[in-house]
Amino acid sequence: MKKLGSMLGVHAESEPLIAKLTEKLKQEGRFDRKAFLESRPPEVEEAAVNNALKLKPINNETGNLHFLHTSLASNIEAIYLAKQVSNGITVETCPHYLSLSEDDFLNIGP
Repeated sequence: MKKLGSMLGVHAESEPLIAKLTEKLKQEGRFDRKAFLESRPPEVEEAAVNNALKLKPINNETGNLHFLHTSLASNIEAIYLAKQVSNGITVETCPHYLSLSEDDFLNIGP
């Protein structure tokens, strides 16, 4: 990525954890909106961010790293701390993470 002058965008979701939780919920016959939320607890986002930060060398040999659609304050803190020792790390969120709740999702849908 560095040789290309590119940025790696990482979705803040751990696919293995989501797949495991989704399979469990499907086996329980759960296909409701609450099941969708339960398949993506905060630990899923935290795991993805922490794993990516562990892979980003302090010497910046890999180029830029950007976290997409982050929704947890704890991840913002972890990214902020990582930025203190390694440049080329950025993060974004989405407006609906700042203005809508899980109850809104359950009531009005995605």
